[in-house]
Amino acid sequence: MLKLLMPVFESQHQYKEMAEALIALGKAYDSVAHEGEKDSRMLGVYYRVAFSGSALQDDADLNGKEFIYKEPKLTRLAELQERLKHQFGQTFQASSVNIVRDGKIVMSPAHSPNPRGSHHHQHDGGGGSGDSGGGGCGGGGGDDAASSVGDITCIASDAGGDCIINVQITKVEPYFGPEEQCHRACFINRHSNLTRFIFETPFTPSGKKTTSDVSKQWKRKTILTVDRAFPYMKKRLLVIDRQEFDLNPIQVAQENVKSQLEKLREQVKTATLKWKALQMLLQGTCLTMVQQGPLEFCKVFLTCSAVNEYGEREVQALAQLLRDLLACIDDGLRIHHRIMPPDQEPFDAEMRRGFCKLKTQMCPYLQGFAAPQCTT
Repeated sequence: MLKLLMPVFESQHQYKEMAEALIALGKAYDSVAHEGEKDSRMLGVYYRVAFSGSALQDDADLNGKEFIYKEPKLTRLAELQERLKHQFGQTFQASSVNIVRDGKIVMSPAHSPNPRGSHHHQHDGGGGSGDSGGGGCGGGGGDDAASSVGDITCIASDAGGDCIINVQITKVEPYFGPEEQCHRACFINRHSNLTRFIFETPFTPSGKKTTSDVSKQWKRKTILTVDRAFPYMKKRLLVIDRQEFDLNPIQVAQENVKSQLEKLREQVKTATLKWKALQMLLQGTCLTMVQQGPLEFCKVFLTCSAVNEYGEREVQALAQLLRDLLACIDDGLRIHHRIMPPDQEPFDAEMRRGFCKLKTQMCPYLQGFAAPQCTT
């Protein structure tokens, strides 16, 4: 408001008012800068909530609709579940309120399930979950039945005709596209004017969500767009657009390594203040007992067969990320050795031995494969 009034004050030569407005603006920007440095304000957490069910069949504003709910930062998922069960159970006098916790679309049997109705994209590699075929949702004899048709979860009311409400809750995070990243650098900008949110759903070709075999682990990303921007006067906003795209196994591996690398780089930057957090990250990469991390990715994806399946660019991108990760771990270990308390020296030595072993095992994969020579 003060910024809008500045030209008015200037045109009317109200210089005293301009000075006061500038002082107020200066205080406001000082406050923004101070909070951005702390990076610790509790500005809220977001959930996708979708509604369906026989009790809502006459309510076009809710039935089959998705919303993004903004809750206080420390709100637990169980608290939100209980509140919504109580609220909608009483409002619609439903005999049962079912809480569904997964990342798929909820639709009632009255809605025609169409897995390709939303914007759906698949990255290199195709395939993935695939449509499972079959008809709609079987009602089934007793309790409510949940079945999956493609990427849509159908919740069927029981045969007795009871009033049922299905509430699906999924935690989401604010989403910023590549074009937004440079404008969302500070803490305040990352928590204001939010219109898009994202959640991830792991899946495998066999129908399971997760697997220990990294070569079969896929991931679906869903981006939801709301009709207004958070923060807003209302605590929930309607979802008006949905986009989906799938990551094939090597892209899932790339994201996994990139996530480790970003966390480690962040801790290396602030290591003098958070040496314990740095130690925990280093421990997770250097002393992992069940290794589904960097070494496993090397064994599975840095091979000629992986080049033939996913393409040279994808394999080279993963190899570079793994090299960057090793370099960052090396930097982190040096910083940890410098700032750790004296009683941590035995553990530091153990991490160093673990890193040397990991690096020795990974180097042949990183240096030995020559992507251009991998041909069928």
